Amino acid sequence: MRMKGHFSLRDKTKSQPPSPPPPHSGMTMSNFSENTGNTRIVRTMPNTPATIQQGMTVWACSDDVSLSQRNSVAKFLSSLGEQHFVQNELYLDMATAVSGSGPGYVMLILEALVDAGT
Repeated sequence: MRMKGHFSLRDKTKSQPPSPPPPHSGMTMSNFSENTGNTRIVRTMPNTPATIQQGMTVWACSDDVSLSQRNSVAKFLSSLGEQHFVQNELYLDMATAVSGSGPGYVMLILEALVDAGT
C-alpha cells in the first residue's frame, strides 16, 4: 500500500520501496508496518527551520532499509539542513519532545521578561 504524497526510494535489487510514514508522534514503525504491510520504513522528525534549509531532522529506519537507501535518505534530509540517524526509534520520541516543546519554553521566557519589564 502506498500512501498519497509520500516519496519512496527504490533499491534496484528489490521490488518493495521504503515508505516513510507521516511524522506522527507516537506512530511507531511497527504500527505503520502492521497497517500497511510494508517492512521498509523510514521515520523522520523534522523541525520547522527545515522549510528554509536550516532544520534538524532526526530519523530512524527499519532493518529492511538497505544501506544504499539509507544513504539516499541521509542525502535527501541533508537538503533540509542537518540530519542525524538514530538506531533506536525511541530517540525519535525524545526529539519530538524537544523539538515540539522548545519553542513554547522560549515564548514563556520571553513573556516573563516582558511582564517583568512593565
